Amino acid sequence: MKLKLDLLRALYCIVLGNVLALSGAHADTLKVAVASNALKAVTELGEKFTSQSGHQVLLSSGSTSKLYTQILHGAPFDVFLAANEHEAAELEGKGLILPGTRVTYAIGQLALYSRTPGRFAQDGASYLRAQQFARLAIANPQTAPYGNAAREVLQALQLWESVQTKLVRGENIGQVFHYSYTGNVDAGIVAWSDVLQKVEPDNASVWLIPQALYTPLRQQAVILKRTTQPAVAKQFLDFVRNRDGVALLTEKYGYSMEQRVATRLPGH
Repeated sequence: MKLKLDLLRALYCIVLGNVLALSGAHADTLKVAVASNALKAVTELGEKFTSQSGHQVLLSSGSTSKLYTQILHGAPFDVFLAANEHEAAELEGKGLILPGTRVTYAIGQLALYSRTPGRFAQDGASYLRAQQFARLAIANPQTAPYGNAAREVLQALQLWESVQTKLVRGENIGQVFHYSYTGNVDAGIVAWSDVLQKVEPDNASVWLIPQALYTPLRQQAVILKRTTQPAVAKQFLDFVRNRDGVALLTEKYGYSMEQRVATRLPGH
């Protein structure tokens, strides 16, 4: 009887220990909402952060406006990595972020891309003006910052009205690249980061769109006030914005930086 009780006690301790361990793991899991254009880069950053800190990073991706709406409706994210500065500023104005945590982590760039070689290179503007394409994909300007920037490009080239019947609107910039990469459209205005990661230049046509044609895509991050682990959230953003994080974003994924970023957030 005593042996049976001892075994039961031991089993109880093992189960309790596992429950506590799982609870601790859950508490250390950082929930990050990330704009679709930055998903691959942030996935890699999250893996490196986990390797160095032991904290898990759980990513949810989508268009910036949809993630913003989810946050307004109480989605339990700790950190929001947007594709622009508007929604981040809106959250700050509504008092939904920790003070002093709205920062620019990257500046996105646009490219005109077609899977067909020889269509354009340095003459992407001429290709667009000639309108020899049947379908051109852009992200939805109403929901995706990269789509709004694509609209600005077409407006700057005085093409916005004339191409309306040829536009295919993707829900987000990742979907636009998929349409273009699979040949469902003749060309697409995509994220430069997707081109760098997924395209062999000799097997495609690519034009890096001049920054003068659209408002800089200052991608901003915030820590949400509802987070239960602000210290881990700050540690993560510090990691994204330190020297190695900036090098990964700029050199591997094609984002740019206007100036050298700080290595730490206020209060950390």
